[in-house]
Amino acid sequence: MPIVLQLSDPHLLQDPNARLREVPTRQTLHEVLSLAFERCAAIDRVVLTGDLAHDETPATYVALEGLLRTRGVEALPLPGNHDDRGAIATAFPRVAGAGDGTIRFVDVIGGWCLIGLDSQIPGEDAGRLGPDQLEWLRQTLATHVGMPTVIFVHHPPIPTGHPVLDDMGLLDADALASMLEATPWVAAICHGHIHRAFEGRLGSTPVLGAPSTAFQFPAHPDDGPFEFLPPGARVLHLGSTLRTEVIRLPRLEWLPRPKPKPGESTPTAS
Repeated sequence: MPIVLQLSDPHLLQDPNARLREVPTRQTLHEVLSLAFERCAAIDRVVLTGDLAHDETPATYVALEGLLRTRGVEALPLPGNHDDRGAIATAFPRVAGAGDGTIRFVDVIGGWCLIGLDSQIPGEDAGRLGPDQLEWLRQTLATHVGMPTVIFVHHPPIPTGHPVLDDMGLLDADALASMLEATPWVAAICHGHIHRAFEGRLGSTPVLGAPSTAFQFPAHPDDGPFEFLPPGARVLHLGSTLRTEVIRLPRLEWLPRPKPKPGESTPTAS
């Protein structure tokens, strides 16, 4: 049974010791990756669902590719709104270029089809697939008709309950939903961007959000700027059906500390 590890929103920086929002993002990525390999007998693919390099420098992507290559597992990257497509393509030469500047992929493993979509709009936080990529997706699904499929994309195709992040979602999600009405073999859409585990549906298709390997966002802005949860990832077990789980590091010491309310103390790591 193939196992796919979804890593999302690491927000890496060129300096391996640098911190973003108090979190050493390179260290937490290393530790989430190590945890996944400890928990899983084998990992067949790593899918990276965007916001890979916060500084968008070529060296940061090269370091990420090197880290994954040492694990001996094929990595399939997708861009987020905090990414440089050209730098991704240079660092990950196995990424099949689409000829139009986008980064997307199709990979068949163990009777399952993995499809990666590029939702980046350069210079903007929201995402869009566009008519050309949607047509490519339609043709790809038709080529693999009946094969259980997981679609990966950075931006969520449905509202997730956080109004600020929902304004930065997938702008042409309705077109995607219309297409998927005729493709019941699509088992799930897996996304990033919101820095938290999430479950919902686009029509009848399950939608699964992944935690960040760095810092987590809350379900609603009233809950503060961060969710006090450890970095994590999503694991997909591709058997006769899709089984998925979220894994997290056991320690909390890297997290931005929430400001205590009057009369309360700041939570401590346990």
